[in-house]
Amino acid sequence: FKAPRRGQWLRLRPLSSLGCAGARLAADSARSLRPAAGIGNERETLSVPETTMSNSESLSVVILAAGRGTRMKNDRPKVLHEMAGRSLIGHVLAAGRTLNAESCVVVLGAGMDEVAAAVAREAPEASIVVQNPPQGTGHALQVASPALPSSGTVLVLYGDTPLLTPATLKALVDCRHADDAAVAVLGMRPPDPAG
Repeated sequence: FKAPRRGQWLRLRPLSSLGCAGARLAADSARSLRPAAGIGNERETLSVPETTMSNSESLSVVILAAGRGTRMKNDRPKVLHEMAGRSLIGHVLAAGRTLNAESCVVVLGAGMDEVAAAVAREAPEASIVVQNPPQGTGHALQVASPALPSSGTVLVLYGDTPLLTPATLKALVDCRHADDAAVAVLGMRPPDPAG
């Protein structure tokens, strides 16, 4: 195996450098997040113009939720902890649903029946696949692969990221299409990483 030179196989650039209108939208929505009601300031309502996914490619959403969340120091799966009256994974499923994806696949670990029941209640159209044993993100996508269409765009989300807005997800997909990129990665750089 010979390691590729930097940029030989995959060129990653910040979303804001893609030059598409959605990139600024995603960056603006990430900066405008405020603490939810009850834990500080009232959450700011973000008024964002609707973005459209003009590409005719089908879209599938994969939500990774196989982790046990051992750092939470309790027996409840991390994605079932609640924020603003809804489970973390419930927020992610709701955001993903707004994209009108052709399919939604949720990857769970073995023995996560409580999470599977929550997913079935929140998104009965979602397929659930089990990663047993959990062997990382790449393996989780490999496990999800048979439940996905053979072509199209795949948006991978984490089940414990409830603050991603539908506008940000649409902007990410739109930017990937606009740049005809094989991969688009969303990240953020907080103004003060210490808090």
